[in-house]
Amino acid sequence: MASTSRETNDTCKTAWAAEPERQVPVPKKPIANLDSQGLLDISLLTANVAQLKLVLDQGVEQRYFYVLVILLCLSITLQVVLAAMLVSKYGQSVEDDDDEGLRGKSLTRFNNWTTILSLFITVINIVVSAFGISVINISTGGPGNGSAT
Repeated sequence: MASTSRETNDTCKTAWAAEPERQVPVPKKPIANLDSQGLLDISLLTANVAQLKLVLDQGVEQRYFYVLVILLCLSITLQVVLAAMLVSKYGQSVEDDDDEGLRGKSLTRFNNWTTILSLFITVINIVVSAFGISVINISTGGPGNGSAT
């Protein structure tokens, strides 16, 4: 009985050896890491657009109107530029590096610039929140105190 089992195993091994190996195609470029960072960027962009709309609705009566409009427009513009940079960065791969390593150095420099730009956007948004956006109560003509009228 043991010899029958061995013959069956040998037959299976030779059958597997006779078949050509199935190779799974490997993608050349890595797939972009789809994590929550992209959603956070979209939520920050949405919040900045909503703040800009609120400031513009309040008009020039808003305290620090021009400063807030300039900072919010700058933040929105830089976020769009950063998004374009990140999309182009995800399309590149270090695996395609040449012998001198220039592509890897270029991507490292590019990554550093995107990090600096992201930090700059963060500082702008901190300054915007420091100035604050006060809601002007139209019925009384002054700043609202948050109570329902």
